[in-house]
Amino acid sequence: MRKGVDKEECLMRHRHATDLPEMQPLASCQLGRFVFWRDTPECNKPLIVFVDDAEHFPKTAIVGASDPMYMLAYLIGSRVPDEYKHFFSKTWLEQYDILVGNVKTIIKRRKHETVGYPLHGLGLSIKIINGVGYREIPDCPGAFI
Repeated sequence: MRKGVDKEECLMRHRHATDLPEMQPLASCQLGRFVFWRDTPECNKPLIVFVDDAEHFPKTAIVGASDPMYMLAYLIGSRVPDEYKHFFSKTWLEQYDILVGNVKTIIKRRKHETVGYPLHGLGLSIKIINGVGYREIPDCPGAFI
């Protein structure tokens, strides 16, 4: 933590009114922002999610796993335009299709592991025990962050 800054300021830095507790700000661009999505605070393998700049009910899209290169791939699209190929190494360009393909796998796995689709569209991660879904409630509900 930075010297002279209280804990609350650090927790809320770069947060938006529409951010959910599962979101941790990562990067911003003109179209919106990228966040780490953690279903629980202990999650050590977050998803990277893009959130558009809508004032109410922003749309979200799974961008990839925790590797920030997924953000670049999301902004570029499924194919690197010819005029930008010189910015990247040959090895990275060869791996680009695999990277983009991984996103489809991550989205499919997320749909399989979650239930319900609230307004944010990412589903809820629920632990299934004996065929029944449970979502743990913390002892102190306000202490999610």
